[in-house]
Parts: sequence; C-alpha cells; structure tokens
Amino acid sequence: NVIGLEFEDAKTLMTLRGGKPVMQITARIRSVSGQTVTVPPVLVSLLDHAGRTVYEWTVSPKAADMEPGEVMEFSTEVNTPPQGATRVRLSFTDSRGSAASPTKAL
Repeated sequence: NVIGLEFEDAKTLMTLRGGKPVMQITARIRSVSGQTVTVPPVLVSLLDHAGRTVYEWTVSPKAADMEPGEVMEFSTEVNTPPQGATRVRLSFTDSRGSAASPTKAL
C-alpha cells in the first residue's frame, strides 16, 4: 500500500429526496502508515453490471493529513444516479486525477 490509507466499512444506500433517487456513499478511511500521510482526493466511480464506469467524481476528504492509526469518516452522495449504476468503486487519486491504489468496490 503505497498511499498508506485504506477504506473500511464502505456502504451504499439508495433513498428518495423530494421524490427523486439519491445514492449515499459512506466509508471510513484508516491510516495504515507508520507516519503522517497526506490524504489525496477520493475518486468515486459508479459502475454498471459489467464493471464499466458510467459516472465518476472526486471528493476532497475533511482532513488534509492523517496520523498513524487515525480513522476519518467519509461520505458523499449523488442525486439521480445514472441508469444502470449498480456498484460503487472508491479509490484515491494521484496528482493527475488518475486512480491510485487501494480501491474498494461496493
């Protein structure tokens, strides 16, 4: 794990708000590094049944850095998720916005 961070307890919940679907995504980010780690943005990808990306966005976590063993709550949501989105993949991004390890599929 080159980043020193892992996703735990990732969950997806579909709800209705004002009669429209909302997908809520929550997880915990844990520092597994022995030193302070800079927290990169999280790339949230909605996937179809074949694993193809149908929609994605990035979210900046609440903290910029994490100490060894520290845990932070992460959440995001999307209003009216695209048709065919059946799974969610969470991954950390590098400076170019490309996914970097580790990845957590829901």
